[in-house]
Amino acid sequence: MLVQGRLAEATASVADEVIWQVAEEFGETLGRPKQITPLAGPWGPNGVFQVAAGHSLFVLKRWQGADRIRRGTAETTQLVYLRQAGFTAAPAPLPYGATWWRSTDGATLWTAQEHIDAVPHRGHGGMRRHLAAQIGGVLADLHSRIDDRPVGNVSRLDELADLDFTRIPEPFNEVVASALSVVLARRDELSALPQSRVHGDVNLDNMILRRDGLVLIDWEFTRRDLRILDLATLVAPRRTPSGGFLTATPAMFGEILRGYQLAAKTPLSRRERELLPTAALAHYLLVLRDTLRLGSPHVAQVVTVVRTLLLRESDESLRR
Repeated sequence: MLVQGRLAEATASVADEVIWQVAEEFGETLGRPKQITPLAGPWGPNGVFQVAAGHSLFVLKRWQGADRIRRGTAETTQLVYLRQAGFTAAPAPLPYGATWWRSTDGATLWTAQEHIDAVPHRGHGGMRRHLAAQIGGVLADLHSRIDDRPVGNVSRLDELADLDFTRIPEPFNEVVASALSVVLARRDELSALPQSRVHGDVNLDNMILRRDGLVLIDWEFTRRDLRILDLATLVAPRRTPSGGFLTATPAMFGEILRGYQLAAKTPLSRRERELLPTAALAHYLLVLRDTLRLGSPHVAQVVTVVRTLLLRESDESLRR
């Protein structure tokens, strides 16, 4: 038997019977689970499952280890807040409340949220102008909803001071050092910019287009931080299975900014637009830090984005 907050069996196992047991408890109000399908992210399996229960679908997530449990808790807490605040461009937690289940040894956290029914679209290559503007509008709406609770209220810019060069392969050291020097030189200017509750990992793989509009998923990096960091992630808005990134064209990024400015209660200031290229560098240096810390094989691909952004740091198209 499962009880809220704990699994009756003291195990962090990912065995099928545990997944089914958790799914059955979460799906109690929907019906007995009939099918559980693993869902892979752009870089492989990620502990996310689609559950068919009764006549409905929901998404079950498994978080293992202290860092990921912290992220899972932040995601669920944020989704509850957004639902209460009337923000509809995010999945609702299931049930509607801050509910999760944890293994008795504390090593695994399970959360669940509604499944989003997507309508077909053509992804990055065919992303139409109105969709780009809609992305900007959704982010402007999110950034207008102030949540002052303490979860994740620390800017990630502080983490750049801990970037470990000894773990960066020799050919990439010079590029990363140059990028870091640019960001650190303007760190005080960045820190003075407006903050809001941010998604933290805005990219096309974390967006689902449904009939009533765009939905942002995967809120595990949510926190209070510079609002332009959410826009900075869209400079390279899609990851490939090989670990690479596809960059947005200047025209498409411009449409995202236009949509943001039109929808924002407080549009981006001139200073925010001027520092947007530096914020993009900062974001992908943070991606590099996470890549190194997690032992991911995609270091070279992230450094390629950093190199591209370093060359574009003076590019006016990112400031329009």
